[in-house]
Amino acid sequence: MMIFLNYAMKDIYITIKIEKIFLKRLIIEENNKLIGYLSYKIKDKATKSLWIDKFIIKKSYRNKGYGTKQINKIIEISKNENVNRIEFNCWPLNKNALKFYNKLNFKEQRIIYELEL
Repeated sequence: MMIFLNYAMKDIYITIKIEKIFLKRLIIEENNKLIGYLSYKIKDKATKSLWIDKFIIKKSYRNKGYGTKQINKIIEISKNENVNRIEFNCWPLNKNALKFYNKLNFKEQRIIYELEL
């Protein structure tokens, strides 16, 4: 479902398209205790990419194989959905995450620039 909003500002007319975003979530639990999750969605039906929105594991549970199991599950889901690629953002300062993703054969594809205002 798409919602279109029109805003008129003097002589400028802007149309903003808002799509409802439905994220699915893979929960990581140990002894019925939430220790992390991965949320994702199929981002683009045309190119069939899966977007990982959030991937969080509590610090005390890292380096125990939970992250690898989650990524393997998301790869399985992607294959079942005929997805061509998996995408996400990762901050360059997050060295542990970069090492983890590189170990799992993810490759850096683009750099995003920003200007804080």
